[in-house]
Amino acid sequence: KYYLFLLLLIVVGTGSAFGQEGILEGSLFSKPDNAGFSGRAEVSIVNLNRGDISDEKGHFLIQKIPEGVYQVRVQCIGYK
Repeated sequence: KYYLFLLLLIVVGTGSAFGQEGILEGSLFSKPDNAGFSGRAEVSIVNLNRGDISDEKGHFLIQKIPEGVYQVRVQCIGYK
């Protein structure tokens, strides 16, 4: 069984004092050996219509995220 771990690299807020938006950028790694991820995974923000499909190296970028606290979901066939 493989486990997928999410490494969040940047969560940056931009914009004015009101209505700030940010980005979520990161990379996926396989566990237990922290090997580089090969394949594609869906990375989404739960209860927000935002997400991205990682590239073949596991990198992803989600933009225009309203300020707040969110749960991030990663789904990929063959992982749990």
